[in-house]
Amino acid sequence: MRQYSKLIIGAILLLSCADGAYAGSYGPRKVHEIDPSRLDVKFCWGIPSWTIRDNFATGNESWYSPTAGVNDLYSDIVGPSYTTGSFSSVVSYKLTRWLSFSGDLGASLFWHKLSDAKTGVKKKTQVGAFIYLVPSIKIVYLNRPLVRLYSSVGAGLALQPGFHLLGEPVGTGASQISFFGVEYGDDFFGMVEVGTGSIFSGIRFGVGYKF
Repeated sequence: MRQYSKLIIGAILLLSCADGAYAGSYGPRKVHEIDPSRLDVKFCWGIPSWTIRDNFATGNESWYSPTAGVNDLYSDIVGPSYTTGSFSSVVSYKLTRWLSFSGDLGASLFWHKLSDAKTGVKKKTQVGAFIYLVPSIKIVYLNRPLVRLYSSVGAGLALQPGFHLLGEPVGTGASQISFFGVEYGDDFFGMVEVGTGSIFSGIRFGVGYKF
């Protein structure tokens, strides 16, 4: 754990030094000249939510248990589940230097095959989608010409067509918290976030542009 902490701190210091060198090479800037843009758009990909993935991936067995009924014993076998990951577009509007309002719109696709419990022959492929719209608040605690560090939290709604075949509701809530995020670049920038929730679990990265 200490090694990861040292790596994160070292990366932040390195980015800050690069940012300072960039700012120094162009001389002093006024606050409104550092980042006059109010709106930015990002396109991201993230590791899909563990919770949503588990809701769709019902396992690799026919659900045998001592209390299972005859119908359960001969139900279809669900094969391994696969996913495209979470693709999303994020629009952010800067309210102040340290506070922004954002909206995530995106989807994750999942699929697995169903096989006959007696013969093991594949019967069909079952497909599901998790489509979400999640507004969020982003708090920026370091705002420099090239480097921005932030955290965010949000909650919204989602549709999950295909999940109803597994007993899940078609409509549900969605939430996300990003513990740590970094954006690096000027008008065109890259970003990485670490967090958990309905949109992604673990890490998400992408590219963006400021208007």
